[in-house]
Amino acid sequence: MNSVDFAEIKPLTEKEEWATIAEIICKAARSLELAGADCIMIGANTMHKIADEIQAAVKIPVIHIGAATAVAIKNTGLKK
Repeated sequence: MNSVDFAEIKPLTEKEEWATIAEIICKAARSLELAGADCIMIGANTMHKIADEIQAAVKIPVIHIGAATAVAIKNTGLKK
């Protein structure tokens, strides 16, 4: 498990410095992959903006909590 320092990420999101955020998160994702992780799960909804960059940085699947939740909602037939 790897949890990045939100104190570092928060000001970058406010400045919309997504490339810098992607570098930080991709580095964390690569370290997890090298440690033997089978997948990467993104637990923060805001990070959906860089999910494609993260997936491009690793060979293992990247699971985004928002996308997984949307599939579960769709599968249950919920509308609201």
